[in-house]
Amino acid sequence: MDLEKLRSIFIDEAMEQASVFEEGLLQIEKSPQDKELLNTIFRSIHTIKGASGTLGFTDISRFTHVMEELLDLMRQERLAVERETIDVLLRATDLIKEMIEAVASGSDFDSTKCEGLVTEMEELKRLQTKRTYRVLFRPGPDLFRRGLDPLVILDGLREIGEVTMRADTDAVPPLSEMDPEELYLRWEMELKTERDPAEIEKVFEFAMDGGDVKIIPVEASEEEVPLLGQLLVEEGVVGPEDVEKALKSQKRVGEILVKQGKVSPKDIEKVVEKQSQRKVESLKKSISSTIRVDLKKLDHLVNIVGEMVIIHSMLQQAVQGNDNGDSERTDAVLSQLQRIGKDIQESVMSLRMLPVGEVFNRFTRLVRELSSSKNKRIELVITGEDTELDKGVLEKITDPLVHLIRNAIDHGIETAEERTSRGKPPHGTIRLSAYQMGDSVFIDVEDDGRGLDKERILNKAVQKGIVESPSGLTDDQIYNLIFMPGFSTAEKVTDISGRGVGMDVVKRNIEALNGRVFIRVRPGEGTTVSIKLPLTLAIIDGLTVLIGGEVFVIPISSVIESLRPGRENVKTLNERDEVIGVRGEFIPLIRLYEELGVTPRKRDPWKAIVVLVSHEDKRCCLLVDDLIGEQQIVIKSLGTALPKVRGIGGGTILGDGRVALVLDVPGIIERTMRRVIR
Repeated sequence: MDLEKLRSIFIDEAMEQASVFEEGLLQIEKSPQDKELLNTIFRSIHTIKGASGTLGFTDISRFTHVMEELLDLMRQERLAVERETIDVLLRATDLIKEMIEAVASGSDFDSTKCEGLVTEMEELKRLQTKRTYRVLFRPGPDLFRRGLDPLVILDGLREIGEVTMRADTDAVPPLSEMDPEELYLRWEMELKTERDPAEIEKVFEFAMDGGDVKIIPVEASEEEVPLLGQLLVEEGVVGPEDVEKALKSQKRVGEILVKQGKVSPKDIEKVVEKQSQRKVESLKKSISSTIRVDLKKLDHLVNIVGEMVIIHSMLQQAVQGNDNGDSERTDAVLSQLQRIGKDIQESVMSLRMLPVGEVFNRFTRLVRELSSSKNKRIELVITGEDTELDKGVLEKITDPLVHLIRNAIDHGIETAEERTSRGKPPHGTIRLSAYQMGDSVFIDVEDDGRGLDKERILNKAVQKGIVESPSGLTDDQIYNLIFMPGFSTAEKVTDISGRGVGMDVVKRNIEALNGRVFIRVRPGEGTTVSIKLPLTLAIIDGLTVLIGGEVFVIPISSVIESLRPGRENVKTLNERDEVIGVRGEFIPLIRLYEELGVTPRKRDPWKAIVVLVSHEDKRCCLLVDDLIGEQQIVIKSLGTALPKVRGIGGGTILGDGRVALVLDVPGIIERTMRRVIR
């Protein structure tokens, strides 16, 4: 047996099942009555347990066995599906992923990490298999005359469970009116037991004549209220809303430790940030390094390859055989071969395409935990999860989306009290959607929060020296200031945001993918950040140009037009910077041969060719010797052996075998603009 192959299969399948388990837990919290979903969750952890046991990964097998027992109790309805249990299982999922990663890397996993969670799960099993009942015991007044002792009955309850009791003395008369043979006391008890109501009733069977016993199951939501609070409400001392308010005002562990002087606020902040970062890393690692391929796509590719073999044979006959110079037949065969080659290219590219749901569904947990840490009620709504994107793009989109969601939670969505005062529902909503338009995919992160404060952004920008004067700026220009490095409107640094390293990272990472970021603001109603991404990074349409003896490629997405300017349209500014007049507008000229260190054949713009390119709202003219043509190119990395070359984004191999470098148009424009501004 090929154990290495089996181990590789286990890693992929176990990580996939762990993701199914995690997503299922987040869904079951919203739909606790969904039995089929609960069975799906159980099967996923059972699969990991079985596979790990078979291959001898005992740590994983033992740990998942404890999780499986907990889930089995949930299936039997002996354990409630509630937040505390879900929290424990989610943390257990994180450990399962760590164990699988240890198997993948061949490193040892510290099994002592599991001990605390195993104890918590065992405790949940021990306590939660017992149901809680509220028992109201109203014995008949003649109980003493019948020779029965109520304390014996109460002792009987202690034998079948844990009892907390309170005696009701309201019916006890003054001493002068009391009959010593009459029982005036009543009891109200809370009983935790594994027994069912019928068995509890048997304890009272001799006291039923003339009396009354009520056994009321306590729902999970009622159990969450401490007994003290419940009793105070029943006594009429406080109202239910007072108890709820008191519970909300309870301090977190971090706040208590700071108050006691055990830790500093900075210590707490560091730990929370580290925990948050682990969640992000977990998100990124959850994207497998392998791809599961749809069988239909694979069958289609096999059929095309079969056609190509046939056409290849036909071409050999046409070229090598005695074809009497029949060029038409040769051209027809070449045309078919070209068509099949394009089909193969498209089919192979489709194999790299994955649904964005692979990443989107991971954010449900992130939103759940971050909103809880901010004491906000926020729901994540996902649409368009079937939209496909190149795996390379998908892997690199995680960080930007994390930043956008964090900002929406921290800055965008208000507290429940603030939302209610503005006439909004108390819970906020973040919508994460994806859709395809042409050869691009758009991802929108939309929140229904307060929107961006235009005046506040302007004041911060002036204060930081980003802009000299706020006059003349459009709303879009003002809102886009948040993408400037170091910009933040947060009053204080939190574990989620406020360091000014979020939105500029979003923009930089998206642009590195040849994408763009747009922002739309509805003051008081919310903000939408749209990300435009190419379907794939591997193949692009390019304009090939000649500079000296070298061929370069300019991505077509950046090209506006090409022209040969007249001598009178070429101007020099400040005896240094050159511009080209294009339809009444003067646009900076970049002599690419100077940027790239190449000896050109043509130095005068009116003898050479100028390619007008754009990036965002900035435009430049690139000077080249000649245009070769437009074609699809496969971008290749220059590799780590070569240093990063300024102005170059990659390389490609042309049809004649020559290597051409792909120009980094955004980088070239940004450098030129900075030079012109100076």
